[in-house]
Amino acid sequence: MRLEDVPSFPTYPGDQLHVRYGEGIFVGYCGYDHMKRDVAFPFGHGLSYTDFNYRDLHVTTAGEGIDVTVSNTGACDGREVVQDDSRQGRRR
Repeated sequence: MRLEDVPSFPTYPGDQLHVRYGEGIFVGYCGYDHMKRDVAFPFGHGLSYTDFNYRDLHVTTAGEGIDVTVSNTGACDGREVVQDDSRQGRRR
């Protein structure tokens, strides 16, 4: 949400051309989770270079999961993937 929310903010840009990676194992989303900070675009947000139509969905079973067919209505080629965000107790 703000530059100050980034896990590496306290130690970046470093001193005399030396960067200290002070966030340790808490890089990326692990850092935001550890610091209990919100992000502008959460996992599975759906940023893409194209658009998809979610009307008249065709749903079939696929092993232990499901397949959902959607239409790409944008100008660019693209794929849409449903991602499981189990830690939040919901699917996207």
